[in-house]
Amino acid sequence: MKCFWQTCMAVVVTAAMANAANAQWDEPARIGSYQSILARAGYGDPYGSQTNGAVPASYRTTQSATVTAGTAIAPAQMGVQVDNGAITGQMPGRDGVVSTDGYGNGSYLDSNSGDAGCGAPVYSPEKSVCGGENANWVLGVYGLSFRRDYDDGQRLACNAAGDVLYSDDVTNGNMNGLAFSIAKRGCSGSGWEAIFWGVDEESDVTLDGTTSTHLYGLGAVSHPPSGATVQDIYDSGDRTRVFRDTDIYNFEFNLLRNGGQYTTRFGRCATYELLGGFRLFDFDESLRDVSYSSSAAYPATIEYSLEAENTLVGFQLGGRSEICLSDRFRLAYAGTAGIFNNHIETRQQIVDSDSYWAMDYSDTKNDAAVLGQIDLGLIYQFSCNARARIGYRAMGIAGVALADDQIPRDFTDTRALGSANSNGDLLLYGFYYGGEFCF
Repeated sequence: MKCFWQTCMAVVVTAAMANAANAQWDEPARIGSYQSILARAGYGDPYGSQTNGAVPASYRTTQSATVTAGTAIAPAQMGVQVDNGAITGQMPGRDGVVSTDGYGNGSYLDSNSGDAGCGAPVYSPEKSVCGGENANWVLGVYGLSFRRDYDDGQRLACNAAGDVLYSDDVTNGNMNGLAFSIAKRGCSGSGWEAIFWGVDEESDVTLDGTTSTHLYGLGAVSHPPSGATVQDIYDSGDRTRVFRDTDIYNFEFNLLRNGGQYTTRFGRCATYELLGGFRLFDFDESLRDVSYSSSAAYPATIEYSLEAENTLVGFQLGGRSEICLSDRFRLAYAGTAGIFNNHIETRQQIVDSDSYWAMDYSDTKNDAAVLGQIDLGLIYQFSCNARARIGYRAMGIAGVALADDQIPRDFTDTRALGSANSNGDLLLYGFYYGGEFCF
């Protein structure tokens, strides 16, 4: 099933990038920032002239206006007439923009008429005018609520009543976290962004009553302090408790390139941005099977613990797009994919409450992994400098070491105990919500 979802992600990412190919690639990058996020703030025009904070020509509709003589304008290009020293006719602009020169420069007046989301500036800080070191910065803060998929569990223990405890009975449920992003985009159409997010969750499940282990081969693991085997101690337990801890941290640094604008099949204006860069994805998981015993002949607890640490480092490519739905709402979607080197460290231990180590195996290796991500969201524009976003994200990672997968079929197989199994898949999905501010 996970392979199916990862294939679907790859198809969606490919389709998204193919759809963006409709963007006008042959046009100059006349808007230096991601248009739907930043600009419409006066970055140049098709004729090589720069504006002073108004809407780029590609977003303007025609309206009637009168401009005094001497204004820098190209009448043939703008479709206006010269009459006795005055220029009259159809001038570039939009509802709410009062043109004071031939390129639509002037003050922005908020208007509720028309599709302001496709024409009005999203962000228009004073420093957004092209030239010199001027650029736009965007800061984002988000909350996360993700869930993950689990492989088929292995039987760990049962009690006298016949209840069975599996490794996938203990799940993390909703894993909550935070995300931060900062981006800078210049007038050339290029920029960069840095993204960090993380989630951390721990949970446990208890099986009460006289319990015994279902881990095969523990009878061959001796416990000299008690003169018994590890299986004897597990089978004398009064209860069994299983813990799972999952830590996921992600860092990205991407170079950005304004891809242009295009029109959807439904006639909606949309913008597109390309990205590519470095990504570090750290996924650590631990699983602990603890048996508690009240017998004086055995230690108070015996614990079988597994740790699997995955550090993916590599490069990714992708793109994102936003489609104007109304004057304040936009539909956003994005996709990225990459091939990564996964540095894997695994460790399996059996230790009692007196700190006696009955078993300790570990392994370290590097393997190839594939990571794909898709995002679908809705944006609401509060003002020229702030907007809210809510969305759904799904990530598929193939080629990771999962804690459950490290449990051997037979504890007498020392080779299996000392070799990391990295054929697992991780499917992470859930919601993110937050806001962005431009300055």
